[in-house]
Amino acid sequence: DAVPLTLMERTNTANVFRPLSALAVRVLFDAPRIVFGKRGRIVNMNLGPKTNVLLDTVYNDERIRIGMGGTSGSKFVFSRCSKEEEEEATAFRALLQQPPVSKPKALTLLGGVVALGFYGAFVSSRRLVFRLLDGVIAGLASLLAMLVAFSSGGIERDDTSAQQVVAAQ
Repeated sequence: DAVPLTLMERTNTANVFRPLSALAVRVLFDAPRIVFGKRGRIVNMNLGPKTNVLLDTVYNDERIRIGMGGTSGSKFVFSRCSKEEEEEATAFRALLQQPPVSKPKALTLLGGVVALGFYGAFVSSRRLVFRLLDGVIAGLASLLAMLVAFSSGGIERDDTSAQQVVAAQ
């Protein structure tokens, strides 16, 4: 979602890269989502927090929009999709309809894989090659669990959460 800035937000130059135009908005992003599988059924989970950024439009026509990050100065170029590209450009929407797995559930599943891997590696009396394979699986699942547990989704946190922005509107 995009929320128009108040006059005070637009004219406050303390934390912005350059003065913002009347086209500047606060963009509210959902948490980053990781999806694997054609229909998102293999892995579908959110990693990290919801966030928001200031985005100013410095040029806009029927074909392209050039934006600039309000606090970072990062430049973005957006172009409209042709009618032929529209189906591919909207394919993600079907994946978003699938509910994501919660972080606790994902960590529980990964914990089960770790436990089974350690059991196979250290307790079972199978052949050495299978025990090594079980140990590798347990190690990889442990690393993945740590990534899930401590990931910010690549989001740099600031003082204003997306929930605070929506609540203030």
